[in-house]
Parts: sequence; C-alpha cells; structure tokens
Amino acid sequence: MSRKTIKATRSAPYCFVLLLTFSNCGSFVLNNRNDLSPGISPLRVGSRAAPSMGIRKTALHWTLRRMNIPSWKIPESSRVLRVRDRVASLCWRLKPSRTSFQRLIKGRSLLNENAQIATNGPELGRSPEKSSGESQLLKSGNKEEKEKEVSALSETGKTEEDKKKGGFDFEIVRWALSYLWPRDDLQSKALLMLSLLSLFLGKLLAVQVPFLLQGAVDNINIADISTLTLDGPKSTLVLLICYGLARVIVATLNEIKTVAFTRVSQKSLRTFARGIFTHLHALDSTFHLGNPSGLLSVAYVRGVRGFQTILFQIVFAVVPTLIELVLTASVLTKKFGPMYSLVTLATFFGFVTFTSVITDWRMSIRRKLVGVDNERTAFFVDSMANAEAVKLFGNEDHEERLFDEYLAEIQQKNIENTYSIGVLNVGQSAIFSIGLTTLMLSTASAVTKGTMTVGNIVAVNALLIQLQIPFNFIGYTYQEVRQGFVDMGLVLEFLKTEPRVSDSPAVKAKETQTTAAAATQLNGARDPRAEGAAPAHRLPAEGGGVLAEEGTTTTLLGEVIFENVSFSYPNSTGTQINGVTINVAPGETIALVGASGSGKSTCLRLLTRLFDVDSGRILIDQENIQDMRLSDLRERVGVVSQDTALFDKSVGYNIRYGRLDASDEEVEAAARAAQVHHAVMRQKEGYDTRVGERGAILSGGERQRVAIARTILRAPRVMLCDEVTSAVDVATEVGIMQALKEANRNRTCVMVAHRLRTIMHADRIYVMANGKVVEEGRHEDLVLEADGHYRRLWDMQDGQALDEPKIAAIESKLPVSSTALA
Repeated sequence: MSRKTIKATRSAPYCFVLLLTFSNCGSFVLNNRNDLSPGISPLRVGSRAAPSMGIRKTALHWTLRRMNIPSWKIPESSRVLRVRDRVASLCWRLKPSRTSFQRLIKGRSLLNENAQIATNGPELGRSPEKSSGESQLLKSGNKEEKEKEVSALSETGKTEEDKKKGGFDFEIVRWALSYLWPRDDLQSKALLMLSLLSLFLGKLLAVQVPFLLQGAVDNINIADISTLTLDGPKSTLVLLICYGLARVIVATLNEIKTVAFTRVSQKSLRTFARGIFTHLHALDSTFHLGNPSGLLSVAYVRGVRGFQTILFQIVFAVVPTLIELVLTASVLTKKFGPMYSLVTLATFFGFVTFTSVITDWRMSIRRKLVGVDNERTAFFVDSMANAEAVKLFGNEDHEERLFDEYLAEIQQKNIENTYSIGVLNVGQSAIFSIGLTTLMLSTASAVTKGTMTVGNIVAVNALLIQLQIPFNFIGYTYQEVRQGFVDMGLVLEFLKTEPRVSDSPAVKAKETQTTAAAATQLNGARDPRAEGAAPAHRLPAEGGGVLAEEGTTTTLLGEVIFENVSFSYPNSTGTQINGVTINVAPGETIALVGASGSGKSTCLRLLTRLFDVDSGRILIDQENIQDMRLSDLRERVGVVSQDTALFDKSVGYNIRYGRLDASDEEVEAAARAAQVHHAVMRQKEGYDTRVGERGAILSGGERQRVAIARTILRAPRVMLCDEVTSAVDVATEVGIMQALKEANRNRTCVMVAHRLRTIMHADRIYVMANGKVVEEGRHEDLVLEADGHYRRLWDMQDGQALDEPKIAAIESKLPVSSTALA
C-alpha cells in the first residue's frame, strides 16, 4: 500500500467527522429558530429544505485538502458525496415539524386587584362602565376600561414570588397534571398510560436505530460489496431493512402517543375551561365590579392557553427530552465509555444555562414590544373611534405624528428582537458544536487506533443529532412553560377567590339531605305517585305568579319586608344604607325616589342578593332571603333595569332567556303582554331577528319591552324596575309604562325612578336621602308637604311651584291624609 493510500486511509475518519459536523452545524444555524421575527415563516409539517450547499462544499473542500486530494478530482457522483448527502438527508429527516412561534408574550395583568367601588355604588343591572357619573360610551367600549386593559396587557413586572421561583411553580404543575388523572375516569387513565408507554418505547427504540446504521456502514467499509444479499441477520441488506422498519415503528409510536394524549388533554382542557367559566359566574358582584369583563376575558383566554401549554410542553417536550437524554447517556456509557456521557451531559447543561439566560433577556425585549404594540392598538382604536373629532379640529397631522412614534418604537424593538435571535442561535450552535466535535474527534482518534470502526462515528453522530432535536426547542419550551405558569397563576387567583354571596351552610346541608333522600327513593323507596299522589311541580298563579308545590299550605304571595337594613359597599368609606325599614304588601306597587346616591338601587341589589346586608334582615313571604337557595330567590324575583342586557342572538332567544323551556306560544304571549309583538313582527325575520351587540339594532323602547317580556315569561312574584325610562323620550316612556302596568298586574312591584311622573300611580312612595327613608306616602299626600323632600323634587321636575288652584284640585281627590315622615 502506498504512502498516499495509507495517508488517505488514516484521514478517512476525519473526513467523515468534518463532513458530518459542519453539515449538521449548517443545518442547525439555519433552522434553530426558537422564536421567529415578523416576516420569517416557520417550518411546517413536511418541510425538507436542505442545509446550506455553501457550507457543505466548504466542508468538502477542507476535507479534501486535508487528504491532499484536489477537489476537482472528485466528481459530484462519487461515493463520498453520496454517503455524505445520504447521511445529511437522514439527519435532516429527524427534524420534527413545528407550528408557528409568533406568539405574543403577554405580560401579567392586574386582574387580582379589585377596584374601589364608588360610595353610592352602581345602579342595579348596570354594567360597571356605565355606573352613575359616566355618560357616554364609545361603541368599542368604555375608554377607561380599555386603558385599564391595555395597561394590564403591557404590565411587565413579576411578583416577588415569581422572582424567587425563577418563574416556575411546581404547585401549578401538580395541579395541572391532576386533570390528566381524573378520579373515576378509567378511560382517561388508560389513554394516559398508553401515551406514556408509547413515548418510552419510542425513545428506547430511537436510541438503538443509529446502531443499525452503524452495522451497515461497517459492512460497506470492511468489504468490497458489489451486490446486497441476505447472507445472515447482520448482513447489510437486513440491517438497512431493519433500520427503515425501526424508523417506521418509532414514528408510529410517536403518533399513538400524540393521538392518545390529545384525547386526554382535550377532555382535561374542557373540564378546566368549564370550571373557570362556572366559578366566575358564581363569584359575587363585588368581584365583577372590581374586574371588568374585558380583563376577565383576557385572563380566561390566557389561563386556558397556559393550561394547554403546560400540559403539552411537559408531555411532548420536557419528559421526552429527559428520557432521551438519560437513555442516550446510558447507551454512550455502555458502548463507548463514561467520557462520552459526561461530555453529552455537560453540553446539555451548558446549552440549557445559556438558553435560559438569553431567553430571559429576549423575553424582556418581547414584553416591551408587546406593551408598545398594545398601546399602538389602543391609540389606533381610540383615534378611529374619534375620527369625526379629528376632522373637525383639523388634527390629522397630530394624530399621524403620534401614531408614527409608536411605529418607530416598534421598529426599534423588532430590530433588537432579531438581534437577540441571532445571539441565541449562534451561541446555541457553538455550544452544541463544541460537544459534538469533541466526541467526534475522540471517536475518530479511536478509529485510527483500531479500537473503533467508521460505523461508530456514524452511530455517535446520529445519537447526538437525535438529541439535538429537542435541544432546538429548549428556548421555546422554557419560554412557553414560564409564560404558562404566569397565565395559570392569574386564573388560580380567581379560582381561589371565594364568593361573598352564596347559599348558607344550612341551605347546603338541607340540599344534601334532600339529595340523599332522593337517592334513597331511587334505591327502592316507594314512589308516592304510585299511590295516586299528585306530582310535585309549580303551577302558574293568577297574574303570572308562582304557587308553592302542591300538597303544601304556603303560597308565595310576594310580600317584601326590609327590617332595619344597613349596608356599605366593600372598600367604601361610608354607609350606603342605614336602618332602612320598608314593608311591601303582596301585589302592591311601591316606588323608591330620591337624589342620586341616596341608596335606591342599592336596596334592589340587596333584595336580589347581589350583595348581602351588613345588619338587619330582608324577607320575602316571611322567609329570610339568606336562608333561601340563590336559585329559588331569583326565581321569585324578576328585574328590569335601565341598562338592558341583551345577547347578540335572536329576539326570541332573548325573551326565552327568562325561562329556557318556554314554548314559542308562551314567548309570543309574553311579547304581546309587553307590547313588543307588533314591533318584532315588522322585522323581516320576526322572532328570529338578531338584535346585535347589546341589542344595538333595536330602539331604546324596544329593548326595554323585550326585557319586560323576558321578565313576564319568567313569571316572578316580585318585579323590580330600576330606572327603566330614564334614557327614552316621553312617547316611548308612555308605551313602556303601559307595558309595565300590564306586567305588574297582581304582582308585587318595587320601582326606582327619577322621573316622578312615572311613579304617580304607585300605592306608596318611599323618599330616600343619605341612605335613609325620610318620607313615606302616596303621591297625592307627599306633594302637599310644602317643605318635604318629595315636594322639592316634584317642583324641580314640574318647573314651577304648585299654586293654590292646583293644591285645591289635588286636595279634593285625597282619600287619606299625608303620612310623611319626619
């Protein structure tokens, strides 16, 4: 053998080392994108873009010079290039598909802070952004609320607890994983076990695949093979077939893992999302008034996304990476010695440390970018909503300059973000290449000494390239898991919040006993209906009221009593209601009047238990409302508020919302009673007409009549009307009051009004001031009290003081004397 041949043969291991190393480094640099800047499309399923040809040729030329072989003497179809391209293609196929990484890293919002409620409190049924003191709302939403949402979205700080834990909370992990192992759900448990088993078997087989390729390469390298034959279990053809089958099996196990876990995770996600939704509805008005619906929506979306992210990243990234790392280190130790596993582990921990540090830096840039982008969005919405004002004042240039300032800042942050991506990718590539090159040089050295074969180089390279795949996602996984913890933490704060208004322990105990008795009956107790007893159900009473279950002696008549009730809103400095006593007889209509902030609407909120009294009692039909189930109380009480809440669905749906099991005939009857049927039928689609967001396509009077129809359909015994005509014209007001008069026939009605002419027909009027009842009586009586509160209110609204002829005309119709209170 000539000296040149010997030299070329000794250099062959280095040829393989450098060809594979530089080729893989090229693919790593080009495709290791833990995050993508705008305009860079992520790799999709089935992507097979090849590494840089320039890097390949550079590596090839360097190797040929090392072997003293001119590059032009090696044609493109040579076996060296074929082997190199085949191995590079094989390593490339190991790259997994991935979805887009262009997710905005949204910061922590201020949802856990309850805003202080105004001393007088918002009126009943009125959304927080339309509390007293606020006038007009943009269609896109209240500006103050929008600014609070933007500040919440752009909040970049972390709590001290987050800083201590480095952003990770293992309590959240345990809590999230508990959803994967639901009690009494054997199917979910079996699917989870199948998914984990497939994961482990797939990784166990994956670390053995490179050694099949090693055997085939050694066979090719040792013998001069002109044909592939089945000479035995270790023949080249058998090894290559087994290699292909093993890859298919690994892919199949991976898909089994994915399908099985998806069924479990989606079921868990559904349970989690439903739990949040139910809990938020169960929380009292104090919570909802302190947390606008826009912020709750953001928290819900982030919480669900964080839950899904944590489950997905743990099962599909963290656990597989750790399993593969342990298996790879074990195989390297067994096959090649402990030095290989130590270098692999050192590379892994160096890679993770560098990635976590740079990712923290990148996340700070991203948080600032998201904050500025949210401010730009808010500015854009605000500017477009006030486009008419911009034109009228000729401030187009001013608006353009302000908007361009946001764009310039976003441009700078995007440049910084792209720079950080480059630093991350280059650093990760350098760390991995150092570890890979170290092991490959060690293997090549062993090959030249005759202790290892060329196939060992292929096996070591393939093992490390397989391990490189999860390495590529470490930064993304770290970033996503940390953000998932933040998002989950927000929702957990909500889930830990206990409602201040709920069924009392006595009611819950009674309900438990009832449930147990029903279960006993189902397990063999006699059914009273078998003996001819009448079935328990509710029957409509005259006027739409509700009678108690048959066989009982109590009838729900609608009597309402306030006994020395006092109340103050949470976080307020004063008392809103102070020693209020009100008696409402069954079927009676009473009115609460007074200046804004006197406590009228608060009385209605207390009656519906949106808040609980601080002292005193409220009784309906001689039963304390705190001793009732909330569902029973709200079946007895119907509310028509000033700010009518309609869903963006059909007219029929909004009316039927009062009683979901109502028939079409009952819905139409309720609409006729509320005098809205003809207005609905004028629409092209009738009761199927969508009302738009908050009933936007309906007029104010039509919205109120739909709300009245909904309450009529519910058939409550007590109806509460809170400023139902304050935002309509006189003609519409007359129609609404006629509808209410029809709806309140044979019902107890409590009305709150500022327009005194709308409550002149009330059986009694209670005048409130500073949280107390200062006068009580009929309109005809109270209006004669020259120095009374009601008389002053009447004079201000009537436009002039009552003259003697008017007083005489009123006195001639008085059935009783005034009962004004001091």
